[in-house]
Amino acid sequence: MTQIKNISLEFEITFLKDEIINGKFPISKTMFKGADISILPPRSKWIKHKVHFFDNDMRVITPYAKELSGLIFKMKDIAYRYELIDFSNKELFFLEIGIAANSYFKSNDDGIGKVDELMFIVIHTVEDFINNVRRN
Repeated sequence: MTQIKNISLEFEITFLKDEIINGKFPISKTMFKGADISILPPRSKWIKHKVHFFDNDMRVITPYAKELSGLIFKMKDIAYRYELIDFSNKELFFLEIGIAANSYFKSNDDGIGKVDELMFIVIHTVEDFINNVRRN
């Protein structure tokens, strides 16, 4: 059964990569917010506005906010479906995605990069997370 789950997981991620290669990016009208990260477009009023006193969310500010949010929602669904994240590691899962995205932006001369490269950075980060979960 575990082998079937692993093959299904790998298939879902491969299918997602193929869609991105073909220019079919996941899109969400709802910006991802949760587990201490917020995805925001550059002109969002929430960039400097705290929702509450304890708001310490990492903000990922990008013109690709709809695409990045769509991808994070897809990766979240996949991770929960295959029981890779739970209450004990979900913050780490999303934090690693946020760190990878922000690092990608900082590594580009224009501070923005390309949407397909961002998508693959996030998928690679999730694959690393999955491999670490499987090892432990």
